[in-house]
Amino acid sequence: MSVKVSEEVKSPRIRGSHFRAVSSARHTVTHIHDHTFGKKTIGYMGGFALLINNMIGPGIVAVPLIITNGGNFLPCLAIAIVGILACLASSMMCECMRHVPGNENFRGRVEFIAVIDHFLGDRWAFVSVMFLCGSIITLNMASLIVAANQFDNLFMGLLGQTCGFEFTAFEVLCTSTSETDAAFTQPFVFTFGYLVALCISLPLSMMNLDDNVNVQIVALFVIMGILLFWILELLPASFTQLFDGVNDVPNFWGSTHSAIIGSVLSNFPFVTTVPSWCNERKAEVSINKVLWGSVTICVSIYVIFGLVAANSLSGQVSNQVNFLSALAGQNPGIIGQVCLQVFPFLAALLGVPVMVVVGRYNLMQADVVTKDSVANFIVYGIPFIACLAIGSKLQFIINWGSLFFVGISNFVIPFLVFYKYKMDAIEVGVDEVEFMSQQLAPLLSGRESKWTHWAIPGQQDKTWKGFLGMALAVGVLSAIFGTAAISGN
Repeated sequence: MSVKVSEEVKSPRIRGSHFRAVSSARHTVTHIHDHTFGKKTIGYMGGFALLINNMIGPGIVAVPLIITNGGNFLPCLAIAIVGILACLASSMMCECMRHVPGNENFRGRVEFIAVIDHFLGDRWAFVSVMFLCGSIITLNMASLIVAANQFDNLFMGLLGQTCGFEFTAFEVLCTSTSETDAAFTQPFVFTFGYLVALCISLPLSMMNLDDNVNVQIVALFVIMGILLFWILELLPASFTQLFDGVNDVPNFWGSTHSAIIGSVLSNFPFVTTVPSWCNERKAEVSINKVLWGSVTICVSIYVIFGLVAANSLSGQVSNQVNFLSALAGQNPGIIGQVCLQVFPFLAALLGVPVMVVVGRYNLMQADVVTKDSVANFIVYGIPFIACLAIGSKLQFIINWGSLFFVGISNFVIPFLVFYKYKMDAIEVGVDEVEFMSQQLAPLLSGRESKWTHWAIPGQQDKTWKGFLGMALAVGVLSAIFGTAAISGN
């Protein structure tokens, strides 16, 4: 059950601090009926499944390509660094959540935008809503187009053709072959693939986060099984390429590096999801264990899978031929063919409901919209319509949207929030803030909290921890604009 906090409960002001009381922060703690949000029932397995599935999306197919173009070392280093940054940003947001008045020790509910509104103010919250919605729309567009295309290809393989309704000409079109990943290149064609993607993703998107957990757990085991199968299948060829000296993938420094940052950032878009998961996790679930465990697993998978796939398919993976197409050209057996059909839409489609739920939670709690149907249209309807309407320019929008919207909302804004929170906490006195946090939670919730949470261990009154957040925000923002400048040239 979502913990309700009475509106009469006021968090006291502490020595003229910048921390605002509950009464002065409109959206800080949820007072909405239980059915609008999920319950605090997600355990360790559910947390791992939600976060890992959120990371291992359609972007994992691009990892062999960036290693092929960038070399064995540099992309893997970038994956490890971005994974650590994503984990730090998530953990820092959770620490900020815990010190929002009315949410001491996570007794209430505070979403991503509400944390920003409390520490940075309304203007930053408005800007963050734009970036969060842009991030969710971009990611859902990428996932929906991959899933729809894969279903259309499946229909062409099994039934000999796939069909779609073209809205501009108001006629039904059918095709049995396609020279691109999409069955139809023209816009406004609603294909069988889109219909199936809609039927699978829409019902899950209407549920709450905790209702999606069982599906996510099953999907996690299937995805992990497929990735393990591919790694074992390709490992002998990978060793042969590496040790026979005929490998086309450079060991340290490849020929193309402009796509590394954008591709890697888009593979860790889970930071904005973490507050929603944190609100619905069980009290005994350790935030840092789930965060660092999930990121460690995903970084390991990205590196191992990327290296094995890039080196075993050396010379076959390119900007025109992705990993799945190259693997299909190897004439895989029955199990391999099943994996090729199942993995793309499973990895892509199950990320859509999570992002829709996170977007709806944030828009509802921040009072951007008052009806969940409007929130669902913004984060699900708009990307679905955009996939149909944009046509050939879709990939261009996804690439740049992932770089700016996903990068800034997941890696820049959380660090800025942590910097502001830390500076305010040090000015007030961290010990006093923590004392109030520990004392108020048992009093107001009726039980003692077993867990505290700090993003960085050790003494919390150190200014360098706050400045670290600012330095990371500036560093990531510089990398984003640097990548954009290189790509523009």
